[in-house]
Amino acid sequence: MLITLSLWILILAVSLGYGFAAHALLQRGAPAESPLSLSRLIPLALLGFVVVNVLATLLSLVMPIAALALLLVAAPALVLFTVFLRKFAAAAQPAFPLAKRTRWLFIAGGLVLLALTAWLTTGAINNSDTYIYHAQSIRWIESYPAIRGLGNFFNRLAYNSNWFVQNALFSFAWLGGPSFHVLNGFLVFVVHLFGLYEFCAALQARQLSAVHWLGLFLIPLGIISIGTQASAPSTDLPAAYAGWMAAFLAIRAAKDKDSDPITLAVVFGLVAFALIIKISIAPLVQLPLWLSLRQLRQGKFRRVLLLWVWMAVIALPWMARNVLLSGYLVYPASQTGLPVSWKIPRQWVEQDSAGIRAWGFNERAPYRDVLAQPFPQRIKTWFFNLTRNQQGMVLFSLGTPLLLITGGLSARRKEEPAATTAVLEAGWIFFACELTWLWISPNLRFGYVYVLFLCALGLALLAGWALRLVRLPVDWAGLLAVLLVTGVLALLLVRSLSLHNLLYRAAFPQDYALRATDVCTINAGTQEIFCARDYGECGYHDFPCHAWGNDYARMVGDTFTEGFYLELPEATP
Repeated sequence: MLITLSLWILILAVSLGYGFAAHALLQRGAPAESPLSLSRLIPLALLGFVVVNVLATLLSLVMPIAALALLLVAAPALVLFTVFLRKFAAAAQPAFPLAKRTRWLFIAGGLVLLALTAWLTTGAINNSDTYIYHAQSIRWIESYPAIRGLGNFFNRLAYNSNWFVQNALFSFAWLGGPSFHVLNGFLVFVVHLFGLYEFCAALQARQLSAVHWLGLFLIPLGIISIGTQASAPSTDLPAAYAGWMAAFLAIRAAKDKDSDPITLAVVFGLVAFALIIKISIAPLVQLPLWLSLRQLRQGKFRRVLLLWVWMAVIALPWMARNVLLSGYLVYPASQTGLPVSWKIPRQWVEQDSAGIRAWGFNERAPYRDVLAQPFPQRIKTWFFNLTRNQQGMVLFSLGTPLLLITGGLSARRKEEPAATTAVLEAGWIFFACELTWLWISPNLRFGYVYVLFLCALGLALLAGWALRLVRLPVDWAGLLAVLLVTGVLALLLVRSLSLHNLLYRAAFPQDYALRATDVCTINAGTQEIFCARDYGECGYHDFPCHAWGNDYARMVGDTFTEGFYLELPEATP
């Protein structure tokens, strides 16, 4: 865990460098809360984290993401971090403005959370897609600039999640050792630490509301459901966590009449960031639309325009990579193709898109058979293929509208604060996203962001009503809740400990496991590559590798950097 924690510190410092710079830029001439309080520090770190992704993506267009790219991104950030840290520290409020009991409650929970997430991050990868194409995508990014038509070599490489670029940036593979992949765990830790801190701060102020219970309940729900992906560079987890953090901050922004520009920038940035990590998160664009309508009602047209420009700045480098890899602005959206010579044939893209949609309903049946079925049959097959726990979560999340309606009626009757209204409105947004997910491609990996959020929100609303019913003092209820969550995390940590590799994992995260491959060819038999032997899993080490082989892939020139195209057989009349 020592290397993992060291990398997290580096990532945090680099992210905060750009976050502090953004804070200084956006707060010019206006008094602001100290950026060194945790309530501001973590959102600023995530804002800088997004900036790092944009810079790395731009560099990936012209160079491999290796030592030079890291130097170009990290060196200015570390200078900014040092300069602004000294400036802010001179007049800073304390980072932990909590009373003694609440402070120790937060520190204890935070330390257990740190130990658990760091331990999970050092574990073995249990994600088949990582071995099919995630690791190979990272290896291509570490080895070459974006290559024209790389999706013609292997269509999965055209999926182009920007999460792979950021993992390559901090992989340190150029040192000749393993390619580290610690970003998933980093994101789990900082998002849940923020939720824990906000709960403890509200507990001390005796201002606990549904949004604070939501953040607390997401800690065990998130870690138990998808926390095992902390050790992989997979895309489902970061998309979900970026979406949750965006929702939490959107609720904060919505309840204030004069929304903080930094909070809005983080929300819009995180939604765009989640989208370029995994395009299945697209329904969550409703969050910035919701905040935009609120801002427009206040006449802040310029601010809304700048926020959407900020989202475009995040998305455009990703789209440029898409065009280079596949010939499409968004892959696999066949309508976004551009007239370039390396464009993947439209019929292959449409087939890929249909396959993804069908896979969401049934992972084992041919996609044409799945999509030929009426929707009720598809959704029934999907539901009964879930585990009992998964079925329970989905049903509970689908029942949240009853709680939202009840909460809305109660809020109107009792004239509850704007925070409650904002939470309920966010709940309706996530419910609309969940319905969209169910209609298009309801694989749980695509929908955990909605299902778990709604489950946590439902539990938060029920907890608030239960406390009113039994009249348990809020401070005692909050204290018990944090102790319970800390206990659950401690239990998960103890159960996950493995003595046979304890000492190794205390120092190092586990490398990508070796996968069996065979030598095969592309380019009409003239270029040797590797092909996976079992289950399409190439792994990281044998490179370049194709999961199943591709008889139609051709090289434009003598080297991979010149690009790829497809030479398809002529259709028979």
